[in-house]
Amino acid sequence: MRPRQEYLISGNSLMQTRKNNLAALDAGFTLIELLIVIGVIATLISLTFTLTTLSDSRESCAKADLRLFSVALHAYKDANGGVCPPDTLPPDVEMSPYEEMAEMQRDKETSAALFYFLTTCFYTDFTEDPQNVGKKRMGGYGPFLLAGSIGESHLANSQMLDNQIINLAESTYTGKATWLKDPWGTPYRYVLKDKGRRFYIESAGPDGKFGSKFVTEEEGGEETIQIDDEDEMLDNLRSDLISR
Repeated sequence: MRPRQEYLISGNSLMQTRKNNLAALDAGFTLIELLIVIGVIATLISLTFTLTTLSDSRESCAKADLRLFSVALHAYKDANGGVCPPDTLPPDVEMSPYEEMAEMQRDKETSAALFYFLTTCFYTDFTEDPQNVGKKRMGGYGPFLLAGSIGESHLANSQMLDNQIINLAESTYTGKATWLKDPWGTPYRYVLKDKGRRFYIESAGPDGKFGSKFVTEEEGGEETIQIDDEDEMLDNLRSDLISR
């Protein structure tokens, strides 16, 4: 028969072993939980970095668009006596796609006009050639922007890429023009100033809100911009404000 003291020692050893095992299990669970937390944090950091990179990429793309359109508009102005193209389509040209009373309808119209006039070849009849006094000159200008250089994703109707608009001297274009959209899917707003001698093109930015709207003045009928919410304008991008 084993002595009582030996049983006590054995019992104490068994209890100590169980305590050690429980401590080890507790440590193991703590380590697993720590690894899970680290994994979640790493995933969130990765997701944040991805979203930030995507946002920066879209912003860079929008700025590139604004520069491209601005260069084309300045070329148009130089060929048109310093006057920008209108911000409305000619009566015989339809906007595609067209939705009656759609959201941002006026912005889409200005954007479609921008697309149309920059991708159209127009003719100007000068009564007097400044280099040859007494001579008349008819000049052909444009297109100032190739539709293919815009990119399918930046056109509301990508089929316009297949039908480059060309206006001949003896005929007029009676087809359709689409509106240009920024990387967030909002139409670029084309705004004329100083009786058509100055302009700017604007993207509503990531939130898709301009923070302002077109308002027709009672006197003169000239369209101006009314500021509704300046906070919504903080992420907007304008061709005359972006760094060159």
